[in-house]
Amino acid sequence: MPNEMFLIRHGETVANRDCRLIGSTDESLSARGLSQVQALARQWAHLGKERFFCSPLLRARQTAGVLLGVDEGAVAAEDDLREMDFGCCEGRTFAEIRSMDPELVDRWAAMTSDFSFPQGESVRDFLERVNRVAEKMREAPEPVLVVVSHGGVIRALLCHYLCIPFRQYGVFEIQPASVTVLRFHEGKARLAGLNDRKHLEGTAWEK
Repeated sequence: MPNEMFLIRHGETVANRDCRLIGSTDESLSARGLSQVQALARQWAHLGKERFFCSPLLRARQTAGVLLGVDEGAVAAEDDLREMDFGCCEGRTFAEIRSMDPELVDRWAAMTSDFSFPQGESVRDFLERVNRVAEKMREAPEPVLVVVSHGGVIRALLCHYLCIPFRQYGVFEIQPASVTVLRFHEGKARLAGLNDRKHLEGTAWEK
């Protein structure tokens, strides 16, 4: 079981900048997002060789590649860490979705397990795979794990490890290129840091 787990959200993409939903869409980091991750990597330089778990989506693999100093193609991926598939709502803003179907946004806010965006992934299926990889990581023998993934996945992992109902997952702010830290003691997780972006202070990419 790890003693410490670093949950890192990938750097910013153009869709993130424009507040558009992207889950299964395999978008790369923007120039700004790459600079954010490079700033994080400079802070990361003092750490040792932790075990990395990474989403298979390009924006996450690019982030992990910068942190590890390798090409993103060399980053081993964990399929269960991919973001939720938003179906036909991929690439849309919440304002656009609400204009198209107000009831759909209200059902999404309720976070019932059977909810899914049209042609997308259900909350039940999303949580099933996130909880599965959460237990796999809990059983890892390395003392420190680094998890590079997405905002929704990191929120779901926090709910799982901290025993918080998933419908409350929106209380966690997880911004691009942020670091959230969990510490484990006797099988229980404690939140040691949330949405840390100190590595961006004083840069053009702070906000």
